Order: sequence, then structure tokens, then C-alpha cells
Amino acid sequence: MSLGDVTGRAPGTIESDGIKPTSAEPKEPKNERFPMRFLPDSSVKSVPAVALAVALATSLAGCGPEAPAVTVDSDESLTLIDHPGEALEFVIGPVDLPADGPHIRLPMQWAKLPFNAYMHGFEWEIRNGDGQVLPPDLLHHVNLIDPDNRELFTPISRRVLAAGRENQRESIPGVIGFPLEEGGRMLIVAMFGNPLGEDYGDVYLHFKLLYSRADEGLIKPMTVYPFYLDVMGFDGVKDFEVPPGHSEMSYTAHPGVDARILGIGGHVHDYATELRLEDATTGEVLWRAEPEVNEAGRMVGVPSSKFILQLGKKIYKDHEYRVVVEYENPLDVPAPDMGMGAIGGVVAIMGDGEWPAYDPNDPAYILDLNNTITAPDRMEGHGHGGGHSARPMEGMSDMEMPAAGEGEGDAESEAEGTEPAGHHPEPEKRGEHEHGGSGQADG
Repeated sequence: MSLGDVTGRAPGTIESDGIKPTSAEPKEPKNERFPMRFLPDSSVKSVPAVALAVALATSLAGCGPEAPAVTVDSDESLTLIDHPGEALEFVIGPVDLPADGPHIRLPMQWAKLPFNAYMHGFEWEIRNGDGQVLPPDLLHHVNLIDPDNRELFTPISRRVLAAGRENQRESIPGVIGFPLEEGGRMLIVAMFGNPLGEDYGDVYLHFKLLYSRADEGLIKPMTVYPFYLDVMGFDGVKDFEVPPGHSEMSYTAHPGVDARILGIGGHVHDYATELRLEDATTGEVLWRAEPEVNEAGRMVGVPSSKFILQLGKKIYKDHEYRVVVEYENPLDVPAPDMGMGAIGGVVAIMGDGEWPAYDPNDPAYILDLNNTITAPDRMEGHGHGGGHSARPMEGMSDMEMPAAGEGEGDAESEAEGTEPAGHHPEPEKRGEHEHGGSGQADG
């Protein structure tokens, strides 16, 4: 299947301003957008979600449910800029953000990587169309997803990285790196929001992947891989109600290979007090972090940790590991921005182990991909792949539970009569809110 087949447009077209098809002789650009003439098969495209859903969830997977029909604006676009030997810059937008308006998740974009490289980190900033730097609060999160490889702990597409206002830059030493292959596909998911009380228009996200070329240098970096684990599991909404008082959410899974964690960080929302990773088999706490907050009590960062000098924190495929987030909500109502809890980092494989292969026929893989693609059309508020009808945390027994099919993924899995394969436990909810009483797990 060609790029033109997927997009419904000829391969020699692009929807970014200032880039036009041409038959001129190719010249390598410096700090400029990649013109189509330079990389006709590796340039960046804005793909209508319905076409991408069919192409990835059916043709790519080889079987499984057809993606639900969605309606998107076809003029959303993405630009790729190379800063030679330093960074690949993705420019996502524009989007208009009214004051205190709802979160906005753009249709998913995709790109083919233009050359072999090693990724060593990322950095980002928000700007307007004139290049003026805007407050980082306007980005809720951005995710980069590799649909052709799987996650360490779960059978879904690999989450290469996730970033939000709490981590505007992360990097690892140049002696280690995550390999990026020429022609490799990358899905880009970005969500914006505006809690600042004034309108912002013509907003762009400038996101840079820090890299070194694989064909340069005498010594190649040691290969590492990203990993991701969410307290809500992988097959549904990622945000949840945070009741008044203390509450917790957790999820348990096991890795597909023995590895060493070399670096780790995380993502939470306001009123989170701790995020941690535990070895559920031994009881050891491998990592914990207390979110940083500003004078107004808003979360501004989650400290990350590196274990390179200690040669990493060992994890084993025959152990189970639990990610836990704790919240302390001082309000007498559920937290307005709801809650999230996820960790991400990099690992090095131990010994002669092999990264688990992805299975495009796994119903969990297909369901996750469908959920990610169609999320903008099912947003009702926060929009982490679903509305505020997320599964509540423990301590919410006096609140209405969501009806069947309201959470992200429920409708698709029930309609097709499929369940994710393998060991996929439900998230665990623990705690009590200040009015007493314990909640019940959402079955």
C-alpha cells in the first residue's frame, strides 16, 4: 500500500504551507522543512483518521475489527524540520485555544523517519505563528507511538515517548540511544488545553527528537528501548475521578524480557502526592517520586531518575510489577482535571534476551490502535480517549458508575465480541475519601 493509497492523495502532495511538489534536482536542506522532492517516501503527512484506521487496524493487522468511521478536518498538518546532527523537529498545529475551554486532541498524524539514527532525548516548546514562545501550560501531552513494535509490559504498540508540561526536556548520555530506522513509522498524538484565562490563537507545538546519525561516529551507542506503564492499564480511558481526600490507583503487569531500567519518569495531575513502581513479587520499591507543585498548588513537574552509574534497576519477566499513584484532594468535590498516573523510561535488555515481538492480530493491539485513532471523535471533556465517564477510583462508592460502553474501548470490544489475549488485569483501586466508605472495583 502506497502513501497515496492511505491518504487518498497523490504521493507528490502535502498540506503544509510553503511546500509544493517540484521536479527540481534534490538538494539537502539545512534547518529547513523537508520538501517532497527530497524525501518523497519519508516526508510527513496529515492522514485522515478514517483512512489511517483502515490502513493500520485492518491491512497492517491482517485481521480484526474494522475501525469505526470518524469525521476529521482534512487540513490539519504536520511539518518535519531537520537540524542536521542535532534534532528532528515536528511542528504540530495550528490550533486555537479559547480561555478555559475544553481539551483539544488533534487527529493523529504520522511520519516516516528519513534516516537511521539513535534518539537521545527530546525537548519541546509552544509558539504562535509568529514564532513567539507561549506558556507550556497550553500543551497537555504529546505521545509518539511506533505501531510496528510492542510495549515491554503489554501487547500494545510501543510508546516511544510521552511529554507534558512537567517534562519539557529529557535526555540520556550519547553513549546510549534508542535506534530509529529509516522508513520506520511514527504516529504522533497531541492534546492541547488552555487553563490560563485568556484566549490563544494560532498555537503550534514544536517538538524535537534529539538524535545522532547511525552512520556517523566510530563507536555506536548501546541500544536501549523505551517502556510505558499506566495505572489504568492499556485498553481504555487513561484518566479517572479523584474523590475528596486520599485515594490510589494501581495496575500490575510483567515484562516480556529481563532488563535493566536506566531511566524513569512519569505523568500525574494536580493533587497527586506520589508515583511509584514496585516489584509486586518481592515487595521492593524500585522508584518513587513526589510531584513538584507551584505556589498555587498546581503540579509543575515529576522528578525523573537515572540509574546508569548503578548499571540499572533489574526487572525480570517472571516477576510482576505494579505502578501506583496516590492523590490527596483537598477539595470537597472531585478534582476538576481528574487524575492520571503513568511511568515511562528506558531499559537495556539483559544477557541474550530478545524484545518480545508484537502481534498485529492480538485483539488488544487492534483495540488499542482503534482507541487511539478514534479518540478525538469520542471526546467529551478531558478526552484521554474518552469522556469524563472514566472508571472511578476507589473511594467513590457513592458516585454513579459508568454505563457499559461509555469507557474507551468498551463499545468496540463488546461489539466485536473480542477480549484482549493474555494476562490483562483490571486496574486496582484503593483508598477512602474523607466522608468514609470504600469503593468497589469496576468490573
